[in-house]
Amino acid sequence: MSGFYDKLQAAWQSSQSLVCLGLDPDLAKLPACVRSEKDPVFAFNKAIIDATAPFISCCKPQFAHYAGQDCLPSLRSTFEYLKSTYPHIVTILDAKRGDIGSTADYYAKEAFEIYDADAVTVNAYMGGGHIAAL
Repeated sequence: MSGFYDKLQAAWQSSQSLVCLGLDPDLAKLPACVRSEKDPVFAFNKAIIDATAPFISCCKPQFAHYAGQDCLPSLRSTFEYLKSTYPHIVTILDAKRGDIGSTADYYAKEAFEIYDADAVTVNAYMGGGHIAAL
């Protein structure tokens, strides 16, 4: 876990900021300038990330906004873009995961292997056991 905290502290120092950018896109509210793009959600995210990168330490895309709008490829592209262009920015998959056993294992695989997130939000409702799996 120290690797995560080291990266977070380095991001804070680099940006001189504790700001975490939340990316919760809504297809119905995207600006006209990105609506005609092949992937309007990613185009929107990229523009916001590029505009704010010097001022943020973390970026936190909210999973349900992508899954609920059939935009998971946009989420993956967003994480790939952050990792390749701004590797110093901490990435957090805002998924509020919380389950037990193999389900928790697959949530962890999703967050850390598919999206290569540095961290994932969890819901502690099920207790500490499922959090340890993540």
